[in-house]
Amino acid sequence: MDIILKWFADSFPQLVVLLLIVVSAAFVLREWRLMRTELRQEVQKGIQAEIGSLTGEIVKKNEEARNQLNVLASVQSDVQKERQKFEEEITGAKNEIERVLNEVRSRSSEMEKLAPTRRDLEWIPPRVLVLNARQARNWPEASGYLLKMDHGNATSGDLEVAGDVCRDFRFFAKAIEFYREAAEKDPENVSARGELLALTAESRAPERDEALKQLQNLVLQSSNNLEYGGNIQKRYFNALMELGRYQEMASFCETQLRQPLPREIEATLHRNLAVSYQKLGRVDEALTQCQAALKLSSDDVNVLRLYGRLLLGQERYDDAYAIATRGLRSEPTEASIYVLVARIEQKRSGARAARPFLERARAFADASERIQIEEQIAKLDILEELEDLLSSPTAHADAAKVGVT
Repeated sequence: MDIILKWFADSFPQLVVLLLIVVSAAFVLREWRLMRTELRQEVQKGIQAEIGSLTGEIVKKNEEARNQLNVLASVQSDVQKERQKFEEEITGAKNEIERVLNEVRSRSSEMEKLAPTRRDLEWIPPRVLVLNARQARNWPEASGYLLKMDHGNATSGDLEVAGDVCRDFRFFAKAIEFYREAAEKDPENVSARGELLALTAESRAPERDEALKQLQNLVLQSSNNLEYGGNIQKRYFNALMELGRYQEMASFCETQLRQPLPREIEATLHRNLAVSYQKLGRVDEALTQCQAALKLSSDDVNVLRLYGRLLLGQERYDDAYAIATRGLRSEPTEASIYVLVARIEQKRSGARAARPFLERARAFADASERIQIEEQIAKLDILEELEDLLSSPTAHADAAKVGVT
């Protein structure tokens, strides 16, 4: 017992120090936990404040975006209304013109009844009038000739030409009237009937499907007629292309090619099937159809032009050049072929090699084509300057300094 007391007395200072250390450690640990709790609370408050701020910004941006969408929708609606109003005004103007023309025709008829001798003196053969109308520079001049036409003495062919004039000036309602009159006057005039059905399908949506069905039947009926079968078939395809119905066009061509047909008709089918496949993204099949068409008609410039474009798109520049130059030999005054060769040469040999073909294209182009060709020539000028700059000794020296070859 004395030993324990003695040891306790000797160790008391150390025990006190140890106790102080333990108490201090406990106090420090408690303070550290309090500080960590306060820090966590501060961090959470900061995060919540940031989230609240970001949420507010997001709500604000969302509201601004919604307002902008509303404004765009309002603008789109206004544009649509203006467009509809403009189309209604155009339709009204055309109807008014038609009404005025009918009134003028009626008055002219009344004047003719009152003065038959004068009418006999001024009578002009319908064929002369429609030929003059075809050469007219504008619609008022053309319509003036057509108003003078004696429908009773006009042949079905004269009436069809009159319809062509109205169609070319985009007076489709009047063109349909002439085509219908031509078809009724001569039921054997398949060309007028085909144009009537095709133009009806293109310009009158409610009658479209029935008109296309009748036109397709007309094509089938005339498929073996070399005199007009090919033209009716082409007009049918033009109508389908105008309406963007390429799948329907491809199906028709595929079905017809399973049957024996005249060489010219078969070539037309292959060509239009190639066009359909191209529009449907079936390029390899389009190339095959071009080859089939050229076996039947080796100098068909339409096939050669399409074939060349397809090969150019596949970066087969030498093959494309060979095909396009065949087109030049077939049609040496066709501007679009020269433009195609220029595009191919630019890819094969550079801008300078393309220039002569664009210059030739400009010589044969019409007004609208010439504008596009001038733009391409201007681009060639820039490309040639760039080529000269890159090929100059100074450019090579500068490139060598920076380690470029």
